Amino acid sequence: MNNLIPIEKLKDSEAKNLVCFPKYSEEELDRRIEELKMLNVKCLVLDGRKKLGKFFVLGKGHESLVVKALNDKGKPYALKIRRTDSGKPDTTHEVKMIKKAEEAKVGVKLAGSTKNFILLEMVEGKPFPEWVEKLKGKNRKKRLKKVLLEILNQCRALDLVGLDHGELSRASKHILVDKNDKPYLIDFGKASVKRKVSNVTSICQYLFIRGDVAEKILKILGKINRKKLIKILQTYKKDLDEKSFLKVLSVLGL
Repeated sequence: MNNLIPIEKLKDSEAKNLVCFPKYSEEELDRRIEELKMLNVKCLVLDGRKKLGKFFVLGKGHESLVVKALNDKGKPYALKIRRTDSGKPDTTHEVKMIKKAEEAKVGVKLAGSTKNFILLEMVEGKPFPEWVEKLKGKNRKKRLKKVLLEILNQCRALDLVGLDHGELSRASKHILVDKNDKPYLIDFGKASVKRKVSNVTSICQYLFIRGDVAEKILKILGKINRKKLIKILQTYKKDLDEKSFLKVLSVLGL
């Protein structure tokens, strides 16, 4: 099965069901094909980690699918497709949140958007839990500390611009790490500028306080004083000050 689907041949391919997932209609497909043309998307590349029907995609969520796409020069992008059963009428909110994250120099760069699609710069990376699992060699502690520090700094940057990601306490699907050990926070669909920010506190829960990933991290880093960390995080959550943030890093040995 060919996984490279040119847009002009989409109507003749079963991949049309991905562009209009989960409920296909010809009228909706026609509208969406025009939007893809507006974004200069020339073809879809249906490979990835997640299998959906006969095809593989980069990701599948309650509101969207993510597939690889190429423009007319063959440059790859991540194409986020709004599901036809999405509770959101369009991509407006998420696009605004992505742009807000860009102010903090966090996340993947936005390349374009329409009512039903968000086109993002492509990041070739592993989900954070998988990256941690595959850390090997004598430099693994050093590499881990570098990535953890960068993640915390990115979360701090989001706190400072008033953008709460919303899903970092269970961040397994929301951090990618590329081949150069650079982490990216992704998926700002549930982000908000209206609620109190808790990016640093939420990510610390995920990375250091509870869950399988935290246990794996601490096996590499060594023990930390969790009670002290929680106490400092409580102060940080209240004041969002630089002094408390630096104390968090100090307790973690970062």
